[in-house]
Amino acid sequence: GHHMHGAICGVAEGETAFIRRRGAMTYHFDSYWFDDAKAQTYMGWVDRSMAAMRAHAGMPTYINYLGDNAPAAIRASYGRDYARLAQIKARLDPQNIFHRNRNINPAA
Repeated sequence: GHHMHGAICGVAEGETAFIRRRGAMTYHFDSYWFDDAKAQTYMGWVDRSMAAMRAHAGMPTYINYLGDNAPAAIRASYGRDYARLAQIKARLDPQNIFHRNRNINPAA
């Protein structure tokens, strides 16, 4: 985990898509295994652990910590800012050329 502090915590909500509050923590699970037969068991542990931690979260998931590239997970990561970012994307990249990331689709 990483304790959030400093200037990043002084940015008001809506000023950037990276919202962090003073005293908050970021966390992620970094897991790996060598036996493919155990992948489902180990991923079950990761999924249960993430669900347990999510119950205590007060902020959206940091986009770079997502373990899922599904559009719903990406949208949830940006929270209320997603719609604003989709509008910006529609203005600056309407053809969605820059999509090889955890993509924000241009607003329709």
